[in-house]
Amino acid sequence: MCDRNGGRRLRQWLIEQIDSSMYPGLIWENDEKSMFRIPWKHAGKQDYNQEVDASIFKAWAVFKGKFKEGDKAEPATWKTRLRCALNKSPDFEEVTDRSQLDISEPYKVYRIVPEEEQKCKLGVATAGCVNEVTEMECGRSEIDELIKEPSVDDYMGMIKRSPSPPEACRSQLLPDWWAQQPSTGVPLVTGYTTYDAHHSAFSQMVISFYYGGKLVGQATTTCPEGCRLSLSQPGLPGTKLYGPEGLELVRFPPADAIPSERQRQVTRKLFGHLERGVLLHSSRQGVFVKRLCQGRVFCSGNAVVCKGRPNKLERDEVVQVFDTSQFF
Repeated sequence: MCDRNGGRRLRQWLIEQIDSSMYPGLIWENDEKSMFRIPWKHAGKQDYNQEVDASIFKAWAVFKGKFKEGDKAEPATWKTRLRCALNKSPDFEEVTDRSQLDISEPYKVYRIVPEEEQKCKLGVATAGCVNEVTEMECGRSEIDELIKEPSVDDYMGMIKRSPSPPEACRSQLLPDWWAQQPSTGVPLVTGYTTYDAHHSAFSQMVISFYYGGKLVGQATTTCPEGCRLSLSQPGLPGTKLYGPEGLELVRFPPADAIPSERQRQVTRKLFGHLERGVLLHSSRQGVFVKRLCQGRVFCSGNAVVCKGRPNKLERDEVVQVFDTSQFF
């Protein structure tokens, strides 16, 4: 016998949430209540508010027993989980021509597919079987969207229509340490005038790797020029795609130690977008980071501008994540 309880639970639960009016932006699209809007703001936007913009996704995670108060907040995972459920359920169908994803308050529109229509699509009522969506059972496109940086074209509509971020939340433009490095000899630093390359204590960094909250590896680096976090040596030595050649390579630990097969799969998928890596540099002034890779990278620290939420690293921009003067 086919088990359709999973789809029924999602359908009934979602209708109840829409009718409750508890979630901003989650509303009926038409008077017949056959279509609804669901807010779809990207977590990387400057005006993103997790408590508001991720509320319906968090509620689904709570309902499914995947999140409880006190757990680490993962709004991107919550969103992906509900999207997977919607896309795999025969009860819902996205109405792409009604969705608005390039406005300041983006949303998607879904249609509730009547049971009779579902039966017609199946051919007969008993043909096929739709089971409850398993944990994070996403296709390649869902995983890609979660970990990969969208192309410039994907951002253009958003950039044109979205308000500029507040001045207080804009990152300070810093001189590019790595762009100023000569090929040999003592580093030439015009941006960090008090840095002495011979004081190795300021260059030392202990880098810890956590997968799923579990420590899987550590590395210590003392290279004055800094290091590059990646999986392997640059594929094209001598090019500027990977930063200066003098950088010490610190490799990400393999995903083999992750107990969950699904998490190993997603982690390895993420590795595919980290080829160019992330550059790290430690000096008297603090710790600086520069993202080169295609994968999304977020940071936190005492020097970041907006401390109340994750700070997305823009590609090829130098960001100070730790300020020594604030620590001592």
